[in-house]
Amino acid sequence: SSEFFPSVTLPILDLDSGVSDSVPERQSPKDLIERYLK
Repeated sequence: SSEFFPSVTLPILDLDSGVSDSVPERQSPKDLIERYLK
C-alpha cells in the first residue's frame, strides 16, 4: 500500500494546483481505483 498512496496523493496535489490539465496521465483517485477494479 505504501506504493499506492504516493501515486494517489500526487494527483490530488496536482488537482489542487490545477496542474492536472497539463498532466493527463494523473487522474483523480476515483479514476485510479476504477482502473484497479476493472
